[in-house]
Amino acid sequence: MEQKTFPKVAIVSCNPMRADIANGIMMRSLFASWPRDCLTQIYFPVGADYPPEFDSCQDYRRINWLGEVQRLETKLSEASKTTEIAKLEVSSESRTRYQTLVALKQRKHVFKWSKCAQEIWYANSWIGRALRKQIEDCQPDIVYALLGNYSLAKNTFLACMQVGVPLYLHITDDYVRSLYQSMPFGKVLAATSDKWLRQCVAYSSGRAGISPTMAEEYQERYRKPWDTFTTGASPESYDPTPRRCDGITRFVYAGNLGLGRWKQLRALAVALNEMSAKSSSTLSLEIYSSQEQVNAHRESLELAPVVKLRGWVPMEELPKVFHQADVLVHVESFEKEVIALTRLSLSTKLYQYMMAGRCLLGIGPEDLASMKLIRQSNAGVIFSANPSHGLKETIQNTFLSDETRLNLGRNGRTWAERWGDCRLERERFRKSLEKAFLSSRHQQA
Repeated sequence: MEQKTFPKVAIVSCNPMRADIANGIMMRSLFASWPRDCLTQIYFPVGADYPPEFDSCQDYRRINWLGEVQRLETKLSEASKTTEIAKLEVSSESRTRYQTLVALKQRKHVFKWSKCAQEIWYANSWIGRALRKQIEDCQPDIVYALLGNYSLAKNTFLACMQVGVPLYLHITDDYVRSLYQSMPFGKVLAATSDKWLRQCVAYSSGRAGISPTMAEEYQERYRKPWDTFTTGASPESYDPTPRRCDGITRFVYAGNLGLGRWKQLRALAVALNEMSAKSSSTLSLEIYSSQEQVNAHRESLELAPVVKLRGWVPMEELPKVFHQADVLVHVESFEKEVIALTRLSLSTKLYQYMMAGRCLLGIGPEDLASMKLIRQSNAGVIFSANPSHGLKETIQNTFLSDETRLNLGRNGRTWAERWGDCRLERERFRKSLEKAFLSSRHQQA
């Protein structure tokens, strides 16, 4: 039997590994097989600062905007054992910060200037030295960096180069060509971002995108090989058999309402309400998202009698939620700025949706990576018209037929078992990280 090896990894990212943050979910999934004592996560909180979860990693190092480092290994784990009050206080503080961030985003001009200032400060202050000292202290075999802005790319590249540690890149959004479009000094920031990412790519011994579309484009753009890793799903956790018939066709969405996604959900809710009023079909749309986002968009989405707004549910409960669905919904924004950010990305939910054996309804631009996956896997139907004229006809022609839904659901399950099994993804990821580490060591020798 092959002896598996696990390099000692320092994970650098903006957010910790948590089961309620998209990138946190992906990191937890990919590193689930790793021994906890081989992992250290160094992160820079952006927006709401939720505490990490210790089941995947036992050593967390939080660097704030002043460059101050907080070791969270002992403090939060002991607090969680001794009192629920400490956890509630942290959660309450995080919610307050999140609500402040939401309010700031509504004042777009102020928000853009604050983001610009944050990027420049993080990239040009002593924060980079703090990162370097943490990498020196934990002495990893390799650094895995989940990049999402230029300041993180710059600081990570310089720290790894100065310490002499190999670097593995992972990118989930095409931030270089999208994040700075509407910011003050946007062209300068974009050019600077591209410069530092290119240096990261040149230095790195391993690189990955979140979708095949991203890997193909980045390979052409940066002239280096790119792999693909995203959040997988466990086949045993999902029951693909049809649910008990109750005369209702249930549409279910679980995920983020931000980046304009709520607008497509509202269009779907309007269509389902109009169809219910004109026929004997009973239709429902259940929306699962964080309570903060539900509250922020309640007025737009709470359309009786079809829509049922739910709060966030833990990851382990999602298979039950999906089993009670007939159609699982994935939505993306038609807004130009958002398309630029998400066109190469994949939702963390897509393989979970497919593994559940339910057909998919994708609403969004057809050339997005997520919509391409739905079409390529033949797991559902995508609707790409904006405004949403013809959505009712698409629903009527595809999703009200039990046989059609079952066939599409089976296609999705088959595809997910082949390409989205989390165990296969983790092992492939382990080998990729190990190869990058060994390749770098060989070059140094």
